[in-house]
Amino acid sequence: MGRFLEAFARGGERQAETAALFPDLVKASALTFLKPDSDVSEHGVTFAIGVAVWSAYDMRLLDELDDRMAGYGGKADICIAVFDFGSHWADLDRYIPTLDITQIFSTPVVGEWRDGALVFAGAGAAARTRMLADLADVTSQS
Repeated sequence: MGRFLEAFARGGERQAETAALFPDLVKASALTFLKPDSDVSEHGVTFAIGVAVWSAYDMRLLDELDDRMAGYGGKADICIAVFDFGSHWADLDRYIPTLDITQIFSTPVVGEWRDGALVFAGAGAAARTRMLADLADVTSQS
């Protein structure tokens, strides 16, 4: 079990504790913790991913992304930046502009930038699938 899913598995009344530890969990991984209004690199690919810390699906996704990035070794300019969407949903436009909060029905929320330009924004299973495919494509090219 990966570090993110393990933290989620605590569940119950410890969910608030897990949410409080989330930034440190991300910082201890191969991922980046995203703060509101952070600048996106003008070079390479940046994925911004908003997750629900109580979602086993989202925590498994972060474990998979952490493993991929750790194994990848950073050969190209790729950044996977993560934030707690459950705690910051009202500030979504400060993380991923163009996403309409009224049209989001499931997590994760995903934004993808290439060389500083937003090329995709979406949510749910379709966004997860596209992000994983795009990440595989980018890492295989370098």
